[in-house]
Amino acid sequence: MSKGLPPFSTHSFPDGLDPERGASRTCQDSQRTLFLLGRRQGAHFAHYEVYAAIMILSDLHTHTHHSHGTDTVEAMILAAIEKNIRVLGFSEHDPRPANFSYPSDYQDKLNRQFPIYVGEVRALQGRYREKIHVLLGVEFDFFPGHEARIAVECRDFGFDYAIGAVHFLSEWGFDFAAGDWQGLSQDALFEVYERYFEIVGQMAGSGLFQIAAHLDLVKIFSGQSFAAWIDAGCGDKLLDRALEAMADFNMALEVSSAGLRKPCREIYPCPRIMTLARQKSIPIALASDAHTIGQLGFGFDQLLKYVREFGYETSVWFEDGVLAQLPLG
Repeated sequence: MSKGLPPFSTHSFPDGLDPERGASRTCQDSQRTLFLLGRRQGAHFAHYEVYAAIMILSDLHTHTHHSHGTDTVEAMILAAIEKNIRVLGFSEHDPRPANFSYPSDYQDKLNRQFPIYVGEVRALQGRYREKIHVLLGVEFDFFPGHEARIAVECRDFGFDYAIGAVHFLSEWGFDFAAGDWQGLSQDALFEVYERYFEIVGQMAGSGLFQIAAHLDLVKIFSGQSFAAWIDAGCGDKLLDRALEAMADFNMALEVSSAGLRKPCREIYPCPRIMTLARQKSIPIALASDAHTIGQLGFGFDQLLKYVREFGYETSVWFEDGVLAQLPLG
Protein backbone atom coordinates (compact mmCIF):
# COMPACT_ATOMS: atom_id res chain seq x y z
CA MET A 1 0.00 0.00 0.00
CA SER A 2 1.17 3.56 -0.64
CA LYS A 3 2.47 5.22 2.49
CA GLY A 4 3.11 8.72 3.75
CA LEU A 5 1.97 11.01 0.93
CA PRO A 6 0.67 13.89 3.05
CA PRO A 7 -1.64 15.70 0.57
CA PHE A 8 -3.57 12.53 -0.24
CA SER A 9 -6.22 10.59 1.61
CA THR A 10 -6.14 6.81 1.26
CA HIS A 11 -9.25 4.64 1.52
CA SER A 12 -10.24 1.06 0.92
CA PHE A 13 -12.54 0.56 -2.04
CA PRO A 14 -15.24 -2.11 -2.22
CA ASP A 15 -14.23 -5.07 -4.35
CA GLY A 16 -15.73 -5.23 -7.80
CA LEU A 17 -16.38 -1.52 -8.32
CA ASP A 18 -13.40 -0.89 -10.52
CA PRO A 19 -13.05 -2.01 -14.14
CA GLU A 20 -10.43 -4.69 -14.66
CA ARG A 21 -7.95 -2.16 -16.04
CA GLY A 22 -8.22 0.32 -13.21
CA ALA A 23 -9.91 3.08 -15.19
CA SER A 24 -10.45 6.27 -13.21
CA ARG A 25 -13.85 7.18 -11.85
CA THR A 26 -14.97 9.90 -9.49
CA CYS A 27 -16.91 10.14 -6.25
CA GLN A 28 -17.46 12.85 -3.66
CA ASP A 29 -15.43 13.05 -0.47
CA SER A 30 -15.50 16.50 1.14
CA GLN A 31 -16.13 17.91 -2.32
CA ARG A 32 -12.84 16.51 -3.67
CA THR A 33 -12.47 14.43 -6.83
CA LEU A 34 -11.07 10.98 -6.13
CA PHE A 35 -9.24 8.82 -8.60
CA LEU A 36 -9.38 5.08 -8.41
CA LEU A 37 -6.24 3.06 -8.67
CA GLY A 38 -5.58 -0.22 -10.38
CA ARG A 39 -5.60 -3.67 -8.85
CA ARG A 40 -2.78 -6.16 -8.79
CA GLN A 41 -2.79 -9.95 -8.81
CA GLY A 42 0.74 -11.36 -8.96
CA ALA A 43 1.96 -9.38 -11.95
CA HIS A 44 -1.51 -7.77 -12.05
CA PHE A 45 -3.28 -5.46 -9.61
CA ALA A 46 -5.09 -6.97 -6.62
CA HIS A 47 -6.24 -4.23 -4.28
CA TYR A 48 -7.60 -0.73 -4.48
CA GLU A 49 -6.76 2.69 -3.16
CA VAL A 50 -8.22 6.12 -3.79
CA TYR A 51 -6.36 9.44 -3.76
CA ALA A 52 -7.74 12.94 -3.59
CA ALA A 53 -6.90 14.81 -6.76
CA ILE A 54 -4.49 17.71 -6.41
CA MET A 55 -2.02 19.40 -8.73
CA ILE A 56 0.98 17.07 -8.80
CA LEU A 57 4.06 16.51 -10.87
CA SER A 58 5.75 13.13 -10.89
CA ASP A 59 9.11 12.25 -12.41
CA LEU A 60 9.79 8.51 -12.34
CA HIS A 61 13.03 8.13 -14.30
CA THR A 62 16.13 9.65 -12.70
CA HIS A 63 19.78 8.72 -12.15
CA THR A 64 22.45 9.68 -9.63
CA HIS A 65 26.22 9.83 -9.14
CA HIS A 66 26.12 6.11 -8.37
CA SER A 67 26.09 5.50 -12.15
CA HIS A 68 26.72 8.16 -14.80
CA GLY A 69 24.66 10.89 -13.18
CA THR A 70 26.39 13.83 -11.51
CA ASP A 71 24.46 14.44 -8.30
CA THR A 72 23.81 12.63 -5.04
CA VAL A 73 20.47 11.13 -4.09
CA GLU A 74 19.92 13.85 -1.50
CA ALA A 75 20.84 16.63 -3.92
CA MET A 76 18.28 15.28 -6.38
CA ILE A 77 15.61 15.20 -3.67
CA LEU A 78 16.33 18.78 -2.56
CA ALA A 79 16.23 20.00 -6.16
CA ALA A 80 12.93 18.19 -6.74
CA ILE A 81 11.45 19.85 -3.66
CA GLU A 82 12.62 23.23 -4.96
CA LYS A 83 10.92 22.49 -8.29
CA ASN A 84 7.71 21.44 -6.53
CA ILE A 85 7.92 17.89 -7.84
CA ARG A 86 5.62 15.92 -5.56
CA VAL A 87 6.52 12.32 -6.48
CA LEU A 88 10.16 11.58 -7.30
CA GLY A 89 11.15 8.14 -8.49
CA PHE A 90 14.77 7.05 -8.51
CA SER A 91 15.53 4.48 -11.19
CA GLU A 92 19.24 3.85 -11.07
CA HIS A 93 20.68 1.48 -13.64
CA ASP A 94 21.01 -2.10 -12.55
CA PRO A 95 24.54 -3.45 -13.13
CA ARG A 96 24.65 -5.21 -16.48
CA PRO A 97 26.20 -8.62 -17.16
CA ALA A 98 29.92 -8.32 -17.92
CA ASN A 99 29.71 -8.90 -21.67
CA PHE A 100 27.30 -5.99 -22.23
CA SER A 101 29.18 -2.73 -21.99
CA TYR A 102 29.70 0.59 -23.74
CA PRO A 103 33.14 1.71 -24.99
CA SER A 104 33.20 4.12 -22.04
CA ASP A 105 31.31 2.73 -19.09
CA TYR A 106 30.49 3.11 -15.40
CA GLN A 107 29.79 -0.52 -14.53
CA ASP A 108 32.64 -1.00 -12.04
CA LYS A 109 31.40 1.94 -9.98
CA LEU A 110 27.80 0.80 -10.24
CA ASN A 111 28.66 -2.73 -9.16
CA ARG A 112 30.30 -1.34 -6.02
CA GLN A 113 27.70 1.27 -5.22
CA PHE A 114 24.33 -0.15 -6.21
CA PRO A 115 23.54 -1.50 -2.69
CA ILE A 116 24.59 1.91 -1.31
CA TYR A 117 22.14 3.58 -3.69
CA VAL A 118 19.31 1.37 -2.43
CA GLY A 119 20.14 2.13 1.20
CA GLU A 120 20.39 5.87 0.62
CA VAL A 121 17.03 6.11 -1.11
CA ARG A 122 15.33 4.08 1.62
CA ALA A 123 16.86 6.24 4.37
CA LEU A 124 16.00 9.53 2.68
CA GLN A 125 12.42 8.46 1.98
CA GLY A 126 11.72 8.83 5.68
CA ARG A 127 13.76 11.99 6.19
CA TYR A 128 11.89 13.96 3.53
CA ARG A 129 8.48 12.31 3.61
CA GLU A 130 6.74 15.49 4.82
CA LYS A 131 8.00 17.39 1.78
CA ILE A 132 8.12 14.91 -1.11
CA HIS A 133 7.14 11.33 -1.89
CA VAL A 134 10.31 9.43 -2.83
CA LEU A 135 10.21 6.05 -4.55
CA LEU A 136 12.89 3.39 -4.97
CA GLY A 137 12.99 2.14 -8.53
CA VAL A 138 15.47 0.57 -10.91
CA GLU A 139 16.09 0.58 -14.65
CA PHE A 140 16.97 -2.84 -16.02
CA ASP A 141 18.58 -3.37 -19.38
CA PHE A 142 16.60 -6.28 -20.78
CA PHE A 143 18.58 -9.13 -22.31
CA PRO A 144 16.69 -12.22 -23.45
CA GLY A 145 17.68 -15.16 -21.29
CA HIS A 146 18.40 -13.06 -18.20
CA GLU A 147 14.86 -13.00 -16.83
CA ALA A 148 15.64 -15.17 -13.78
CA ARG A 149 18.42 -12.82 -12.65
CA ILE A 150 16.09 -9.83 -12.88
CA ALA A 151 13.36 -11.60 -10.91
CA VAL A 152 15.80 -12.44 -8.12
CA GLU A 153 17.06 -8.87 -7.87
CA CYS A 154 13.53 -7.48 -7.73
CA ARG A 155 12.73 -9.90 -4.92
CA ASP A 156 15.92 -9.23 -2.96
CA PHE A 157 15.91 -5.42 -3.17
CA GLY A 158 12.16 -4.82 -2.90
CA PHE A 159 11.93 -2.01 -5.42
CA ASP A 160 8.76 0.07 -5.61
CA TYR A 161 8.86 -0.40 -9.37
CA ALA A 162 11.11 -1.71 -12.11
CA ILE A 163 11.61 -0.05 -15.48
CA GLY A 164 12.39 -2.26 -18.45
CA ALA A 165 14.55 -0.82 -21.23
CA VAL A 166 16.39 -1.98 -24.33
CA HIS A 167 19.74 -0.30 -24.98
CA PHE A 168 21.60 -3.24 -26.52
CA LEU A 169 21.13 -5.37 -29.61
CA SER A 170 23.29 -8.41 -28.92
CA GLU A 171 26.40 -6.75 -27.48
CA TRP A 172 25.99 -3.45 -29.35
CA GLY A 173 25.01 -0.51 -27.17
CA PHE A 174 23.25 1.25 -30.02
CA ASP A 175 22.54 4.52 -28.18
CA PHE A 176 26.19 5.34 -27.43
CA ALA A 177 27.64 6.86 -30.58
CA ALA A 178 26.17 8.47 -33.67
CA GLY A 179 29.13 7.20 -35.65
CA ASP A 180 27.87 3.63 -35.32
CA TRP A 181 24.90 4.59 -37.47
CA GLN A 182 26.71 6.46 -40.19
CA GLY A 183 26.71 4.75 -43.57
CA LEU A 184 23.88 2.35 -42.78
CA SER A 185 21.52 1.89 -45.70
CA GLN A 186 17.79 2.31 -45.29
CA ASP A 187 17.35 -1.45 -45.43
CA ALA A 188 19.96 -1.89 -42.72
CA LEU A 189 18.29 0.74 -40.55
CA PHE A 190 14.90 -0.92 -40.97
CA GLU A 191 16.43 -4.24 -39.91
CA VAL A 192 17.78 -2.60 -36.75
CA TYR A 193 14.35 -1.20 -35.91
CA GLU A 194 12.77 -4.63 -36.37
CA ARG A 195 15.35 -6.34 -34.16
CA TYR A 196 14.86 -3.68 -31.52
CA PHE A 197 11.08 -4.01 -31.34
CA GLU A 198 11.29 -7.78 -31.30
CA ILE A 199 13.30 -7.50 -28.07
CA VAL A 200 10.96 -4.81 -26.72
CA GLY A 201 8.12 -7.30 -27.20
CA GLN A 202 10.02 -9.94 -25.26
CA MET A 203 10.74 -7.43 -22.51
CA ALA A 204 7.08 -6.50 -22.21
CA GLY A 205 6.01 -10.13 -22.31
CA SER A 206 8.33 -11.11 -19.46
CA GLY A 207 5.94 -9.71 -16.85
CA LEU A 208 8.89 -8.40 -14.83
CA PHE A 209 8.40 -4.66 -15.18
CA GLN A 210 5.91 -1.97 -14.25
CA ILE A 211 7.11 0.62 -16.79
CA ALA A 212 8.51 0.41 -20.32
CA ALA A 213 11.16 3.09 -20.85
CA HIS A 214 11.66 5.29 -23.92
CA LEU A 215 9.93 2.78 -26.18
CA ASP A 216 11.41 4.15 -29.39
CA LEU A 217 14.92 4.90 -28.12
CA VAL A 218 16.20 3.27 -31.30
CA LYS A 219 15.37 6.47 -33.21
CA ILE A 220 18.01 8.43 -31.27
CA PHE A 221 20.49 8.83 -34.15
CA SER A 222 18.22 8.23 -37.15
CA GLY A 223 15.03 10.16 -36.50
CA GLN A 224 13.99 10.77 -40.10
CA SER A 225 14.51 7.17 -41.20
CA PHE A 226 12.69 5.91 -38.14
CA ALA A 227 9.75 8.23 -38.82
CA ALA A 228 9.54 6.93 -42.39
CA TRP A 229 9.59 3.34 -41.14
CA ILE A 230 7.00 3.70 -38.42
CA ASP A 231 4.66 6.11 -40.23
CA ALA A 232 4.48 3.67 -43.15
CA GLY A 233 3.19 1.02 -40.74
CA CYS A 234 6.26 -1.18 -41.15
CA GLY A 235 6.45 -1.82 -37.44
CA ASP A 236 2.76 -2.17 -36.67
CA LYS A 237 2.78 -5.95 -36.07
CA LEU A 238 5.79 -5.76 -33.77
CA LEU A 239 4.38 -2.73 -31.98
CA ASP A 240 1.00 -4.38 -31.56
CA ARG A 241 2.64 -7.45 -30.03
CA ALA A 242 4.67 -5.34 -27.59
CA LEU A 243 1.79 -3.08 -26.60
CA GLU A 244 -0.58 -6.00 -26.18
CA ALA A 245 1.92 -7.60 -23.80
CA MET A 246 2.15 -4.34 -21.89
CA ALA A 247 -1.63 -4.23 -21.60
CA ASP A 248 -1.74 -7.86 -20.45
CA PHE A 249 0.72 -7.14 -17.62
CA ASN A 250 -0.73 -3.73 -16.73
CA MET A 251 2.48 -1.97 -17.61
CA ALA A 252 2.73 1.78 -18.05
CA LEU A 253 4.24 3.45 -21.08
CA GLU A 254 6.92 5.94 -20.14
CA VAL A 255 6.54 9.29 -21.88
CA SER A 256 9.90 10.98 -21.62
CA SER A 257 11.19 14.44 -22.36
CA ALA A 258 14.73 13.04 -22.62
CA GLY A 259 14.41 12.73 -26.39
CA LEU A 260 14.21 16.52 -26.62
CA ARG A 261 17.81 16.61 -25.36
CA LYS A 262 18.99 13.94 -27.81
CA PRO A 263 19.87 14.14 -31.53
CA CYS A 264 16.36 13.00 -32.51
CA ARG A 265 14.95 16.12 -30.78
CA GLU A 266 11.64 14.38 -30.14
CA ILE A 267 9.72 13.14 -27.11
CA TYR A 268 9.80 9.40 -26.46
CA PRO A 269 7.67 7.76 -27.79
CA CYS A 270 6.56 9.13 -31.16
CA PRO A 271 2.95 10.00 -32.04
CA ARG A 272 2.30 6.67 -33.78
CA ILE A 273 3.15 4.70 -30.63
CA MET A 274 1.17 7.10 -28.46
CA THR A 275 -1.88 6.60 -30.67
CA LEU A 276 -1.64 2.80 -30.55
CA ALA A 277 -1.04 2.81 -26.78
CA ARG A 278 -4.05 5.03 -26.19
CA GLN A 279 -6.22 2.68 -28.27
CA LYS A 280 -5.23 -0.13 -25.90
CA SER A 281 -5.86 2.01 -22.79
CA ILE A 282 -2.25 1.68 -21.69
CA PRO A 283 -1.50 4.17 -18.89
CA ILE A 284 1.44 6.55 -19.04
CA ALA A 285 4.24 7.44 -16.61
CA LEU A 286 5.98 10.80 -16.92
CA ALA A 287 9.77 10.96 -16.96
CA SER A 288 12.73 13.23 -17.61
CA ASP A 289 15.49 10.58 -17.46
CA ALA A 290 17.38 13.19 -15.45
CA HIS A 291 21.11 12.67 -14.86
CA THR A 292 21.57 16.05 -13.18
CA ILE A 293 19.51 18.21 -10.86
CA GLY A 294 18.98 20.63 -13.73
CA GLN A 295 17.26 17.96 -15.81
CA LEU A 296 14.61 17.09 -13.20
CA GLY A 297 11.19 17.82 -14.66
CA PHE A 298 12.84 18.94 -17.89
CA GLY A 299 10.39 19.98 -20.60
CA PHE A 300 7.33 18.88 -18.64
CA ASP A 301 5.16 21.74 -19.90
CA GLN A 302 5.73 20.41 -23.40
CA LEU A 303 5.36 16.84 -22.19
CA LEU A 304 1.94 17.48 -20.63
CA LYS A 305 0.71 19.25 -23.75
CA TYR A 306 1.92 16.31 -25.84
CA VAL A 307 0.18 13.56 -23.87
CA ARG A 308 -3.09 15.50 -23.77
CA GLU A 309 -3.11 15.54 -27.57
CA PHE A 310 -3.72 11.78 -27.38
CA GLY A 311 -6.53 12.04 -24.84
CA TYR A 312 -4.57 11.32 -21.68
CA GLU A 313 -5.69 13.16 -18.54
CA THR A 314 -3.90 11.04 -15.93
CA SER A 315 -0.46 9.58 -15.33
CA VAL A 316 0.62 6.79 -13.01
CA TRP A 317 3.31 5.90 -10.52
CA PHE A 318 4.02 2.77 -8.48
CA GLU A 319 4.73 1.99 -4.85
CA ASP A 320 5.43 -1.57 -3.71
CA GLY A 321 4.41 -2.55 -7.24
CA VAL A 322 0.96 -0.99 -6.84
CA LEU A 323 -0.22 1.43 -9.48
CA ALA A 324 -1.50 4.87 -8.47
CA GLN A 325 -3.34 6.99 -11.01
CA LEU A 326 -3.33 10.78 -10.75
CA PRO A 327 -4.60 13.72 -12.80
CA LEU A 328 -2.03 15.49 -14.94
CA GLY A 329 -2.90 18.78 -13.30
